[in-house]
Order: sequence, then C-alpha cells, then structure tokens
Amino acid sequence: MYDAEDRPDPRQLRAAAAAFAEGPANLAVVQAPLVIWNHTESWIAAQFAVDYAIWFRVMLPFLARLSPILPLGGTSNHFRTEALRNVGGWDPFNVTEDADLGIRLGRMGYRAGLIEPPTYEEAPPKTLAWIKQRGRWIQGHIQTVSLHMRQPALMLRQIGARGFFTVIVGLGLGPMAAIFALPLQVHALYCLGNGHADIMDIAVLFSLAAQVFAGLIAIGRDGRKQMQWAIFSQPIYVALQSLAAARAIWRVVFTPSFWDKTDHGCAARS
Repeated sequence: MYDAEDRPDPRQLRAAAAAFAEGPANLAVVQAPLVIWNHTESWIAAQFAVDYAIWFRVMLPFLARLSPILPLGGTSNHFRTEALRNVGGWDPFNVTEDADLGIRLGRMGYRAGLIEPPTYEEAPPKTLAWIKQRGRWIQGHIQTVSLHMRQPALMLRQIGARGFFTVIVGLGLGPMAAIFALPLQVHALYCLGNGHADIMDIAVLFSLAAQVFAGLIAIGRDGRKQMQWAIFSQPIYVALQSLAAARAIWRVVFTPSFWDKTDHGCAARS
C-alpha cells in the first residue's frame, strides 16, 4: 500500500516478493523504511526527517528483532492477500489503521518483517500542518492501545511478552511522552536554573540526550550525515509534540473518527 505522493524505490516490489518467497508461511506483511526527501525545505521538515530516521533505522529494526509483530506505518506495507482477508482488513474508524492492523495480524499468529529499499515521502513543510498530522497519529495510537488493552491478559497470551512489550513501546509510550514533553522540559529547565533539579529533571535531560544520540546513529544509517545540524534542535521538536497531543486528546473525546487530512504538494505550500 502506498500514499499518492510516495516515491518508492524501484527495487522495493522485488524485495517484498523475495521476502515472502523466502520467509515463513505466516509472514503476512513487510514494511519498507520511509525517508523524507524534502528535508532541506524547512526546519520542521528537517526535524521530521530525523524523527523518521530514528523510527525506521533504529527503533523499528530493534522491535523487529525482538518480536514477530510490528506497529505498521501508514504506507509502503506489502501484504499477503489471504492474511489481510483473514483479519478483516483495515478498521475504517481508526485514524492510524495500519498500526492497528499490525497488532491484529500479530494476535492472529501472523508475523511482520522489514525490507531495505525505502520509500521517499514528503514531510509537512509548515509547522501547523505537522501538528495536525502528528495529532492524528497520536489520536490513532491512543485509539489502538485503548482497543487492544481492553483484555490485556488475553493479548499477552496471544502475542507473548515480547509482542506485548512491542505494543507498549511502539504505540503506548509515544502518546504519553508527547503529552508530558513540554511541561516536563519547562519544569526541568526551571529547576536547573534555580539549582533545585531532582532525579526526574535529570531523567528528562537524559531522555533528550538519548534522542540526540539516536538521531546521530539514525542519520548515519540513512546516509545523511550532513543533517547533523538538525539533530541538536530535536528537544524543541519533541516539546512541540505536546501541542499535537493536546489536539489528539480533543479529537479522541469529541471527534474520534475525524481524519485530519495532511496536505501535500502545492496545497501544502499555499
């Protein structure tokens, strides 16, 4: 599955076919990495490119080694048709339907994998558009975790401890981190400035340092070491996610199935 604005690597379909031919019978889906092509257009696009690199070059490979299930991204997923039909396809009411689908496939005994040829994707060039898009993703992850955690013991039996950990790390921690990112950063800076920092403030600063370190690793794997300048403003980017989280919570409460469409091309720049 592709988004209309995607630019998939020409080798990608062959890589997906080879993965299914060589993989186990229960391999239901393979995910291609997403790489931002317009990373030089604006500050927010550069930050998004680093964010994507961290997810697709560091976090997702780690989760793939740990667990047979993956929280899928919204594009560049290649499915076995039979498996897709067996789980009932996509949930039309979930605004991150692919993330939900990845968990449902895992709960029915299917596996997910990764392939190497990327898809080049456009980042929102404006901060407001990014907030809307990120808000929808957080909204969908809240929906997905809330749905599957209705019977946590059952899910644990179905996907095992490693799969359960993948759901928590891949989908659960993101919304929580986004909600508290800005207030925790402000509190930590205030306390450090007044000489009253406690262990929580130190932990916040350590997490931001880890984000920067992960960014350095990720852009190296992406072949974009010239983007190192963008990594050191990642803490600001992380804090902005609190604005997206506030929008997501409002949507979950009042308009849970509303799709905040992301503009691309000329529409994104008008």
